[in-house]
Amino acid sequence: MEYCFAVAAILWFGNYLINAITNLNPFQSYLAVFTLLFFVGSIAWSIGFFYYVSRYFNKNWILMSQWRESLVSEATVGNVSIAVAQGLIDHYKNLPKDAKSFDTALIGQWVLLCLGLGCFIVFIINLKLQI
Repeated sequence: MEYCFAVAAILWFGNYLINAITNLNPFQSYLAVFTLLFFVGSIAWSIGFFYYVSRYFNKNWILMSQWRESLVSEATVGNVSIAVAQGLIDHYKNLPKDAKSFDTALIGQWVLLCLGLGCFIVFIINLKLQI
């Protein structure tokens, strides 16, 4: 996530300098805006993804804590709480779906980064051709 902040900050500062030094045509202005929007969107996406992964591991930690507490408290009886066991079973059954959603989220972030980088490259090439 840090690299997104660094790249976006560098590109924002570079775009600011270019806009302050040269007069941009409308195409270049749109490219500059789209570049910044894609990178800001990528940063927002990565923050949301971090929250999503954090929430997933928090849920996993809670289920495992309940499982351990159930084992300790039911040790004299010899059986584990059915609700706790069912929660863990459901959690592990959903692992392939969760992994696929993590992959989809990462692909979405890469798409935003690539679009932003592509717009930036086209912007630089167009600006070099103008100068």
